[in-house]
Amino acid sequence: MLDRLKDYNRENELFTPTDKLLIAVSGGVDSMMLVDLLRQLDNPIAVAHCNFKLRARESDLDQEFVKEYCEKYEIPFYTISFQTKEIATERKISTQMAARDLRYEWFEDLIERYELDKLVTAHHINDQVETFFVNLLRGSGVNGLSGIPIKANRLARPLNFATKQEVKAYATSKNLKYREDESNTENKYVRNKIRLEIIPLLEELNPSFIHNAKKSMELLAEAQILVEDEVKRFKMNAVDEKEDTLVINWEALKKSVTPQLVAFELLKGFGFNSTQVDQIVNGDKLETGAIIESENYVLLVNRGELIISPKKVNNGVREEKIGGLVFENKWLRGDIIAREELKEYPDGISAAAFDADLIDKPIVVNDWQNGDAFQPFGMKTFKKLSDFFIDEKLSLFQKEQVQVLRANNEIVWVVGYRADNRYRVTDKTTNVWMVYNK
Repeated sequence: MLDRLKDYNRENELFTPTDKLLIAVSGGVDSMMLVDLLRQLDNPIAVAHCNFKLRARESDLDQEFVKEYCEKYEIPFYTISFQTKEIATERKISTQMAARDLRYEWFEDLIERYELDKLVTAHHINDQVETFFVNLLRGSGVNGLSGIPIKANRLARPLNFATKQEVKAYATSKNLKYREDESNTENKYVRNKIRLEIIPLLEELNPSFIHNAKKSMELLAEAQILVEDEVKRFKMNAVDEKEDTLVINWEALKKSVTPQLVAFELLKGFGFNSTQVDQIVNGDKLETGAIIESENYVLLVNRGELIISPKKVNNGVREEKIGGLVFENKWLRGDIIAREELKEYPDGISAAAFDADLIDKPIVVNDWQNGDAFQPFGMKTFKKLSDFFIDEKLSLFQKEQVQVLRANNEIVWVVGYRADNRYRVTDKTTNVWMVYNK
C-alpha cells in the first residue's frame, strides 16, 4: 500500500519529498491509515484533530485516542474544540456544513502559523463515489459529478487510489487501531444512505462498480475542462461584468453550441437551479421585464439581455440629511469653489456643478420616488424620472439603485446621470457647489 501511495503521489505531483504535511486525522480507519503510511515517509508531518462536540463523551475519546497515537510516534499534535451545533445555528447552515467550514478555516490557520506546506486528507475512491451521488441529487452539473479534486492549492488527497475495502484490509493486516463513529451507521443522513444502501446494491449488480464509477468521474473531470474553455470563450464575447452585476447576451446564449451547459455554468454560482436554467434557455415566451429569482439573486430579462444582480437588501428608502454645502457621506462629497476655478463643466456622471447661491436647505440624498420629476440639464421642461429612465434605457435593477440629491425640496441631481437645469452654473454665478459621486 505504501508503494501505491508513493506511485500515486509521484504521478499526480501531490506533494514533494520535502513538503511539511499537516494531516487531518479524525481517528477513523481512513485517517489512521493515512497517518500510518505518511509517517513512514521522509516528509515532516503534523496531525490536526477537530473535536466537534457532536457525540458527547465519544468525541472526547476520539481526541484522546489521536493524541496518544501522536505521542507514541512523537508527531506534533494540534487539536481544537467547536460548539458546532451552536455555530451552525448562528451561521444559519447545517451542522455538517458548519463542521466542514470550521475545520478548513482552522487547518488554513495552522498552515500559516506553523509554516506548513500541504494539508493532507484521507478521502478515498468510495468518498468520491458518494460525493458523485450527493451532487447528482443536488443537480450540480458536470463539475460536481467529477468528484472531489485530488489536489487544490495547498490541499492533497493521496488515498484517492484506494477503495474503502482496501483501507479496511490494510488496517486488519497491520493490526491498526482506530475509532468507530456510530453515526456513520445511521441512515438519517443522505451520504450515509448512499454509503449503506445505494452503493452496496450497485456493487451487487456489478462488483466492479466502484472502479468503473471512478473512471467515469475522471472522464467527467476532463470534460469539465472543455466546458470551462467554452464558457470562458462565451464570456469574452457575450458577457459583461459590472461590479456585482452580470449582463448576458441572451440571443448569443441561445445560439451557442451548448446553451444549456453554458447557461448552467454561468448561473449556478448565483443559486439558479437546472429547472430555472431550462426556463431561461428555452423560454421563448419570456419577455422584457420577466424576472426569475434565486435565494440571493434576481435575473431580469431586458431587451435581449439577461441581467443578474443581488437582491436589494434594504427595501426601505435610503435617506441621509446633509447639514451644509461642504460635506462628505458614504455616497457623495460636496465642496464650494469660486466660479473662476471651474475649469471644465462636469458631465453629471461622476460629478455635478450648481450655483451655490441657489441652493437652500433642506438638503438630502435619498432614493427616488414614484412621481418624482425634474428639469434635465439643457431642457426647459420637466420630465418624470420614470420617463427619463426609459430614455436612458435603464434596467429595473439600475432604476432600483438610483438616488437623487434634493435641495429646496426639489431634485437638483439624479446622481450619476443628470443635473437639474434650474440650478446650473451661469455667467452670473459667483460660487459653485461641486458635488462628487463616490
